[in-house]
Amino acid sequence: MPQCPNCSYKLVLLPNRLKYKCALCSRLYPQKYIEDKEFREWNKRQRELDNQDQIASIKPKPRFRLSEEERKLKVKIYHKEYYQRNREKLRKLMKKSYRKKKAKLKHWAKDNTHPINYKLKFKHRLNYYRQKQKHLAQLYLKNSNEKVSADELFKSPPTFPGPSSIFSFTLTCLIKTQEGLPFLSVAILRK
Repeated sequence: MPQCPNCSYKLVLLPNRLKYKCALCSRLYPQKYIEDKEFREWNKRQRELDNQDQIASIKPKPRFRLSEEERKLKVKIYHKEYYQRNREKLRKLMKKSYRKKKAKLKHWAKDNTHPINYKLKFKHRLNYYRQKQKHLAQLYLKNSNEKVSADELFKSPPTFPGPSSIFSFTLTCLIKTQEGLPFLSVAILRK
């Protein structure tokens, strides 16, 4: 039943005049105006109900968890397909980025091929092999019947070039035998 826009009282249709009349405030409203207004309000309520029904009917889809290998494989396949579709575009981008970085690369190459850097690299490499030898000597001593005269091995034991290769180094340490006589033991690592 339509209501008066002014006082919210029920309206009565006057069919001979095609108007609605409010019994409380005695105002007249055109029939088309009131019916249009009622229809818009009814339509608005129906849309809200439909939205609520639609939201209630939507259920979240169950997500399947992929294992780490499956996920990596899926990403790899996707990248391969993307590269196939956009090969020219990607090549242009790579050439453009290479041109931008070219000066930096030349400068980096000059800095990193300096003779001082070779010496530093050699020192680091030498330290790495010393640590490897130390670890091997510790394993040897752990598994043998002999005892070490000192509690710890040298932090950086002396190295000497080996007989067959530039990359062979020796590690020396004093070991006490079961008889208690110290002697020099040599462990060799060849690469």
